[in-house]
Amino acid sequence: MLRAPTTTKATIGNLPLPATHDRARLQQASKAAFDYLFVTPALFLLLPLFLIIALLIKLDSPGPVLHKRHVIGKRGRFFEAYNFRTTYIDGNARLLSNRDKWVALLNSKGARVSDPRVTRVGHFIRRCGLEDLPKLFNILNRQMSLVGPHLLNKNDIARLGVQRVEAITSVKPGMTGLWQIRSYCTTETERHNLEIDYINNWSLQTDLRILLETFSTIREGNLL
Repeated sequence: MLRAPTTTKATIGNLPLPATHDRARLQQASKAAFDYLFVTPALFLLLPLFLIIALLIKLDSPGPVLHKRHVIGKRGRFFEAYNFRTTYIDGNARLLSNRDKWVALLNSKGARVSDPRVTRVGHFIRRCGLEDLPKLFNILNRQMSLVGPHLLNKNDIARLGVQRVEAITSVKPGMTGLWQIRSYCTTETERHNLEIDYINNWSLQTDLRILLETFSTIREGNLL
């Protein structure tokens, strides 16, 4: 388990770590109330959609409805993050058997290239921005928040360094966040500077603005 940051005004380079424990407690309570007020009615309203998507996934290809990712949560606690399965269970074998598609994906650099690993229903789910809906249950389990830093996994620890990962995981990861709606921020440094900036300048107004921009980005089909 990663150690949570304990200093009040430490820095990462010239980036300050999150503020005092009092502010952290207030943020936790405010965000939890905000999340539950949004997620609880949303799940009731979205239940028919969940059932339809699950049925379509099962009819389209064999395999589970949900895909689980082992990710880092608040204070370094690992948990399973859910999303709808959008790929074939033998997706990597399909990609490797199609060398032209594999080379095209490697050289795409952000261009839209058809991925043979993605199912027909998976393409539709991704285009509509629906694959992350099951993460609403992670929010109810108090593992995630509606808005927060992007999910990290154990491979990010070696790439980013323990201190930076500790700073980012001082709060719950989010279904959406600043980096997801800032498609022009593509480098690791830009991404994680945004995460630290969000943590240090958090407010409910910021979360509401990010949610509204997320809905707009999904509608335009540009969400990362």
